[in-house]
Amino acid sequence: MPTTLQAVSVHVDGAHGELLHPTSLTVRSGSLVVVSGEPGQGHTALSLALAGQIHLTGGSVLIDDVHDPARLRRVVALVDTPGVSEPEGSLPLNLVMAEELAMAHRPAGRAAVRALLAEHGAATYAKTRWDYTPAVLRTALLMATAAARPQTAFIVLTSPDRWGGSPQEWLDVARPWAERGYGVVLQCSEHLATAMTGPVARLGSLTQPLDAAFEPEPRPTEPPAPPGPVPSARGELRPHAEEPALTCAPPQATRKLR
Repeated sequence: MPTTLQAVSVHVDGAHGELLHPTSLTVRSGSLVVVSGEPGQGHTALSLALAGQIHLTGGSVLIDDVHDPARLRRVVALVDTPGVSEPEGSLPLNLVMAEELAMAHRPAGRAAVRALLAEHGAATYAKTRWDYTPAVLRTALLMATAAARPQTAFIVLTSPDRWGGSPQEWLDVARPWAERGYGVVLQCSEHLATAMTGPVARLGSLTQPLDAAFEPEPRPTEPPAPPGPVPSARGELRPHAEEPALTCAPPQATRKLR
């Protein structure tokens, strides 16, 4: 499992000008890095760069000090990136989750979707349009399904504050996945970042604070559970746990795989 994701002087130009000013950033497994910047295409460009999904005008993105764009595409998951991994707002929550489970190579039938929604307290929203579902709840579901993909090691959440919400709410969505060992990037507006305590990295900066990562406190080691029969799989998501075999054919995705 890779342990370090590093953007080195990453610079992206578009057809009509600069999308991302040169930016350097380091993300390590088990840490949450908050990156602030003005709303616009810079956040999306950085997300795509970290995931090896955009041509770089300059700089490089390294995975464990190696330039390997194909590996980046496997191990970096983009969550709610505008125009890339943002779900279609008119789709019902249960259909979006079926697609996300399918892309994670998980059981994606009705029973699996019901189990996922129940686990996250979202069962009552099953048939609600995506854009009418509470933003914090739906984003938490996207984080869970992104983490469930077989090779995910890093998760990049792009500008969730465009939907509203408080700094603490978005930290609470992102931080648990760092505590589970993923490297997590939370991109947000300058306005939201000013309300956060602690150092924040910034778009367009080549020198980031050395302590820009929110390192979770280590949890006490729990004693091993007594031996017993293995419970049957219910399609529940457990990050980094052994995955059950895919038991149903994934539905045809209506959005771009990422």
